[in-house]
Amino acid sequence: PLNTAGLGGLQATRVCQWANSPYTASNPYNPNIDGQAEGFLVIIIGGGGGAGISLGTSSQGSASGGGGGAGSVLWFYSPAEMGTACYWSIGGAGSSPTSGLNAGTNGGTSYFYTNGSGPNLTAYGGQGSQYSDTSNFSSGGGAGGSGAWVTIGNDTNCVMRGSNGDSGIAVSNNSSCHSGQAGYAVQGPGTSGSNWGRGAWGAKSNNSNWGSANGNALSGIITIYKF
Repeated sequence: PLNTAGLGGLQATRVCQWANSPYTASNPYNPNIDGQAEGFLVIIIGGGGGAGISLGTSSQGSASGGGGGAGSVLWFYSPAEMGTACYWSIGGAGSSPTSGLNAGTNGGTSYFYTNGSGPNLTAYGGQGSQYSDTSNFSSGGGAGGSGAWVTIGNDTNCVMRGSNGDSGIAVSNNSSCHSGQAGYAVQGPGTSGSNWGRGAWGAKSNNSNWGSANGNALSGIITIYKF
């Protein structure tokens, strides 16, 4: 159980936190199989964006921006809204090329589905950053992902946009270069400090060799709390 001091004795237990999709529409998950839940908090995060490659020389360094952080979406479900069957699809991490003048790819979208009266959720992945070379020696970072807004009656879900990746830094007619920092998903109860949905760190090159991302992007995740 989580620390729920000040909540009138309401107990909160994390039901599951997975970065994969073991359940499907034909093989769903029942989070309230014991019938004891008063409610649920569902948080989904998309995949982080990849980073573009870099190709620079000793006279002109080159650096690409970091991939964008993924969007995060949450909803508090009543037992009726959650229903008796749910499943999800987790967005994969965007890829970062290791050769060729190619951009990083976007992170995947995460989805949550339920057979109750509550909403389905969608969290978009972060965008990949562009490549950099001696002509475009400082590329911008990928944009952060967001999510789909849902309104039921007077209730609206919470959508948290991921941060943009930072731009790569390189100096004209100089070998100095620094890869852009990765964008991050909003830090909160869905990430548990593991940076799920983080974009890739940018790349850099000043030696006429392909420079690839300094750190790969991370996939999304789902967390379900049962109260």
